Parts: sequence; structure tokens; C-alpha cells
Amino acid sequence: MALKSLDEIIDSYPFPPLSHPDNYTRFLRFVLADPFLTDPRFISYVLATCCHETQFTFAPVEEYSKGLGRPYGDPDPKTGKIYDGRGYVQLTWLENYKRFIAVTGFDLVNHPELAMEPAISYRIMSVGMREGMFTGRKLSEFVLPNGSFDFLSARKIINGMDCAEKIAEYAKKFYASIVPV
Repeated sequence: MALKSLDEIIDSYPFPPLSHPDNYTRFLRFVLADPFLTDPRFISYVLATCCHETQFTFAPVEEYSKGLGRPYGDPDPKTGKIYDGRGYVQLTWLENYKRFIAVTGFDLVNHPELAMEPAISYRIMSVGMREGMFTGRKLSEFVLPNGSFDFLSARKIINGMDCAEKIAEYAKKFYASIVPV
């Protein structure tokens, strides 16, 4: 299925006003240039997830509390680094930072702040959601037999069912904004 052009997608942003147009445009450019993310159902869910996880900024963010009070918020005894939530999808835990070294080609263990770089953060998000690298669940698992997409259950890709209804609604609105009528 075809997508609208970049300008048409920007003009159809479903949550006006668009408060961070440069960030949204940059994120859309990553998505539209991704040869492995072409299904509009998947794209709309990726957009919804980014929208939610970044609080509508479409910029990589670091967890506000920096993991305070959570096991991943304590400095690692070997590296001295904290592996709190960073990026478009809030990558957490040392093991996840290690796992994404192979995906990004960058030493995220000794430089976890690199997960905040937009291109690196997008690669983490795209590969992680497509290949099930966060929770073992991946985008393709949520295509239903009738061809529709289970936007509600797809939240399991990232974080159980936390905020699943809200993100599902975002995804439906993004879907309508990216597919020509």
C-alpha cells in the first residue's frame, strides 16, 4: 500500500498543533528511508510509540528520573554507567545496551549516551520493534488473519500493556494520516 508524501504526512499530523516540526520531520525521514519498514500498519504503530515515549516531541529523551529507585538506575559496578531509559523507546538495562551494539555498530555499553543520537535511536527502535529485541514480540506478530493490525496488543513489543489503549488510538490516527484516501 502506498503512503502519502512527506509533506502530505506532515500536513496531516493528527495531533495539532505540531509542537516540534523539525523533530517530527527528521523522524519521518528516518521512517520513510527505512527499507525494512514499509507496511503502513507497522509505520503507524512506530509513529504512535515514538509519540508516546517522547511525549509528542519526536526527539530521543532520557528517562526523567534516570532510573532512580529501579535496579537499572544504579551504576554498573564494572563500567560505572547507569543504563536508564534513553532514546525513542527508552532503552533500559545493561543487557539491552549490549544487545544493540551489534545492531548499531556503536559501543553503547561504555557510551550509553549514544542511544540519544537520533539516527542511532531510530535504528534501535526500528530493529527492536521489527525483530522483537525488546520483549521477544515483534510487529509482524500482530497482523490478524483478516489483514488488520492489533494496535492494542502490539504494545507488548515495548512494555506489556502499559498505556496500550492510548497508544492504539494514536496508531489509528497516524494510520489515517499516512495512507492516501
